[in-house]
Amino acid sequence: MRATALMLAAGLAAGFPSAAFAEVVEVKQLNAGREGTFVFEPGIVRINIGDFVKFAATDRNHQVTSVRGGIPAKAAAFNSRRNEDYILEFTVPGIYVYECTSHRSLGMIGIVIVGNDTSNLADVKKVDLNVPLANQRLTALVAQIGR
Repeated sequence: MRATALMLAAGLAAGFPSAAFAEVVEVKQLNAGREGTFVFEPGIVRINIGDFVKFAATDRNHQVTSVRGGIPAKAAAFNSRRNEDYILEFTVPGIYVYECTSHRSLGMIGIVIVGNDTSNLADVKKVDLNVPLANQRLTALVAQIGR
């Protein structure tokens, strides 16, 4: 959180007052958690436009990568380094599906919903991760979006 606080302070000093009001939500990269093995926890996070997600490298050998077809059309793809915390600001509303590419076969998938915007839900439902366990986990997460 210290790095995040410094980043937000730097944004404020650089003349970005919205950075002072942005929330930072933490998602842990885990080998085992409350939601099963090889998970991002929580599996779904809901944030406001301009908020940050800190993907914490809680356990080793994980990274965070956006899934092709699983992010808003106007959003940039993202990819973190393995074994490092990754902080990302979300400025485009919509649903973002991400994975740990090393553990896709084990279903290590997560979702960020930005601005309570689900306009790309139909596209997200079409995503095929080519791995049964990953597709099962994605389907289960997508089923929770309307709740």
